[in-house]
Amino acid sequence: MIDGREVQARGDQDGFWLGPTLFDQVTPDMDIYREEIFGPVLSVVRVASYDEALALINANEYGNGTAIFTNDGGAARRFEEDVQVGMIGVNVPIPVPVAYHSFGGWKRRCSATRTLTAPRACTSSRAPRSSPPVGSTRPPAPRAASSWDSRRMTDTAMRPSTLTDADRAYELDRAHVFHSRSAQAQLDPMVVTKAEGSYVWDRHGNRLLAFTSQLVFTNLGHQHPRIIKAIQEQAATLCTVAPAYANGARSEAAHLIASHTPGDLNRVLFTNAGADANEHAIRMARLHTGKHKVLSTYRSYHGGTHLAVNVTGDPRRWASDNGSAGTVHFFGPFLYRSAFSATTEQEECQRALAHLEQVITLEGPPTIAAVVLESIPGTAGIMIPPPGYLQGVRELCDRHNIVFIADEVMAGSAARLRRRGGHDRGDGGGPYRRARRRSGSRGVRPRPPGAGGTARVDR
Repeated sequence: MIDGREVQARGDQDGFWLGPTLFDQVTPDMDIYREEIFGPVLSVVRVASYDEALALINANEYGNGTAIFTNDGGAARRFEEDVQVGMIGVNVPIPVPVAYHSFGGWKRRCSATRTLTAPRACTSSRAPRSSPPVGSTRPPAPRAASSWDSRRMTDTAMRPSTLTDADRAYELDRAHVFHSRSAQAQLDPMVVTKAEGSYVWDRHGNRLLAFTSQLVFTNLGHQHPRIIKAIQEQAATLCTVAPAYANGARSEAAHLIASHTPGDLNRVLFTNAGADANEHAIRMARLHTGKHKVLSTYRSYHGGTHLAVNVTGDPRRWASDNGSAGTVHFFGPFLYRSAFSATTEQEECQRALAHLEQVITLEGPPTIAAVVLESIPGTAGIMIPPPGYLQGVRELCDRHNIVFIADEVMAGSAARLRRRGGHDRGDGGGPYRRARRRSGSRGVRPRPPGAGGTARVDR
C-alpha cells in the first residue's frame, strides 16, 4: 500500500534508506508478520471479529504496545482489561512508554537499555534512530474491530500494574486518609479499583456486587455510558460557575426537579450535601417563623454536620449532643416495634399523632420552628409511615405555625415516593420544605455547574 524504498535523506543520498512501508493482506504465517515488529515496515492483518484480533495480539511473543481506535468508551475499557501488552493506547497511533512496563515488551525482550521511564527498559530497535527521511509520511494505523456491548460485564484478571497501584492506594490511605465514624487504627478498608454497572472490583481482582450503591446513590449503576458522555460534554463546556449566575445545566436541573414536586414547591437551592440541605432548610424555617426549636424522630438520620447530627435521632448523635442545638426528639410510627402498644396501622397512626401533638403542646408551639421527618427513614431502618400519618403531621404544623421539612435525602425521587408511601402519596401530607440529595445526583460529577449533590426545594 505504501512503498518506502525510494526515500532518500538530505546530505546522504548514497546511503540506504527505507521510509514508512505498509503491507496489506498480511497473515500470521508470513515472515513479515513475525519479524517486523517496530517499523518502519507495518502490516495490516485483517480479521473478522474483536476476539480474533485480541487473540493475535495476546499471542505475540513480544507484547510491546497496542492501540484501539473506537468511539465506544466501553469497548476501550474492555480492550484495556483483555489485552496482554506493556503499553496500551486509545485513539492514539503510538502508545507511549510508562514506568512499570518496558518499551520493548513485557514478554520476550530483545535488548536492555536504561531510560527515563524505567530502570531497565527494553527496546527492539538495534540501531540509533536517524533524522526523518525525505518524503516520509505516517501510515494510518489499523483499527481493532469491536463487538462489545457496553452493558456486558467482564470478570477478567487484573494486570500486575493495576495491583501495584491498588497496593499503593491502600498504603497511602492508611497513612493519610481519615475515615468518618471509625476507629482509625482498626480499619482495613477495601480498595475499589474500578466499577461497572452493579459491580465493583477490589485490589485482588475480585468482582463484587455493590449492594449498598455506595451511599445509596448510584441508582443508574457505575460508569453508565450516557452519564459519562454527559459529564464529558459538560466539562468541555463549563466546569463550574458561581451561584449568582444563571446557566443552562443548573436551570434545566431545577426545572426537572420542580416538575416532580407537588403543589407550589417549585424553587430549588443546590447545595453540597444532604446535611447541608437540611441545615439550610432549618435556618430558613427559623428565620421565617422567628422560632428556634426543631422536632425530629428518634429513629432518624439527617446528616453529620453539627446541627444535622443533633437533629438526628439515632445514637450517632450522642458524642456531639450537648443540648444546645435546639433539637427535641419524639417517637415516630413503626408498628413492628410500636412505642404505643398498637396492633394495627390505623392505631399506630392515631397514637403516633397524639404523641406528637402532646410533645408540641408540652414544648410550646410558640417555640417550635420546624418538624423534620424522613419520608421513609433509611439508615435507621426502612420504616414506611402508615396511611394518614404525614397528612396528620402537616395538619398539626399548619395549626401551630410550624414549618414541615421533608428530608428525602435517602428516600429519593418524588415519583418513587408516590408509589412507596412517602411525602408525595397524594394524601395531603406535603411539606413546606424538602431536602434531597443522593438519588438526585446519582453520585456523579460534574453536577449542574456551581452545584453540589443536594437539591432543596422550598416554597
